[in-house]
Amino acid sequence: TWKREAGLTWSVKEGRVLFERILGEQPNQMVAGTLSAVTETVEFPKRKALYRSDTLAPLSIVSNEFHVVQPEDVLEFFRKLVESHGFKLETAGVLKGGRKIWALARIAEEIKVFDDIVQPYCLFSTAYDATMATWARLCATRVVCANTIVCAENEKGNIIRVPHNATLNFDEVRLQLGLALNAWEKFKVRALKMAEHEIKDPEAEKFLRELLGVAEGETPRGLAKIIELFKGAQAGHAKKSTRQTLWGVVQAVAEHVDHNTYARSDDTRLDSAWFGGGNVVKIRAFQKALAIIEPANDDGGKEEKIAA
Repeated sequence: TWKREAGLTWSVKEGRVLFERILGEQPNQMVAGTLSAVTETVEFPKRKALYRSDTLAPLSIVSNEFHVVQPEDVLEFFRKLVESHGFKLETAGVLKGGRKIWALARIAEEIKVFDDIVQPYCLFSTAYDATMATWARLCATRVVCANTIVCAENEKGNIIRVPHNATLNFDEVRLQLGLALNAWEKFKVRALKMAEHEIKDPEAEKFLRELLGVAEGETPRGLAKIIELFKGAQAGHAKKSTRQTLWGVVQAVAEHVDHNTYARSDDTRLDSAWFGGGNVVKIRAFQKALAIIEPANDDGGKEEKIAA
C-alpha cells in the first residue's frame, strides 16, 4: 500500500553507457553531393546508466561504484523503524520524475512552544542523480502552517549521511537514529528559548539582512516578504510564540521558503525547501538564531557518516 500510494512501485535498473564517436565523413550514397558522418559506438568506461523499470525513463549516469538504494528498500527501512522504535510513516513520494525519493516518519509526540504545536519527524531520502547521498535527518514541522525546519546539522543525532560509494547498512542506521530522539529533546529546549527571546522589528530586519546578505537601502522582494510575514502576515501570527520573537523570525523565513518562493512547480519548490538552496537558508536562519540564545555553544559536532 505504501509503495502504491507513494508512486514507488518501480525499481532502478542499471545499463551500459554507450556513445557514438565521429571518425570522419564520407560521401552519402543516398543523397549525391552530400557527406555523412562515419561513427563507431564506444562504451564509456567505469560508468553506468540508471533508469526506471516501469517507464524506462533515464535517471542519471553515475560511477560504477554508485550503490543504488531501491525505493522498496527505503520503505522497508521505515517498516523496520515502525516495528523497533514506534515511528509512524506518514507520507512518502517522488521528486524530479524519480531522481529523488523521500519518506517522512513521525518519531515522537508533538510539543508545544507556548501556544505553537510542533511535530518531530525523520526525513529519509536518497537520490539517483548523484546530487546527494542517502540521508536520514531530524526535522520539525510547525502544524499551523506546515513549515519544516531541519535542526542544526553539525550536531550528532541530527543527521546521518551514507555516501553512494558505500553499502547502506539499514541496521546500523537504525541504531544511530536513536540519537535523533536525544536531539529532539535538545530541540524542544531551544525552540522555547527562541520563543522567549523578544526581538523588535529593527532587530529582526537586521537579522534578516545579515542572513540574506542584503545591504541597507536595498529591499529585494524576498526580504520584503519575510519582513511582512514577521510583522503579522505569517500563519499563526497572533500566537505568543511567534509574535515579536526570535522563533517568529525563524518561522517567517521557513514559511517564505516553503510556500512563497518562486518555483516552476510545487515539485521544484519542495526539492529546494528540503534538499536545495531553500533548505540551506532555513538551516542558516536556525543556526543564526542559536548563536543568539547560545552565544558560547560550539560542541564541534559532526554529522554521522556510516559506511557499512
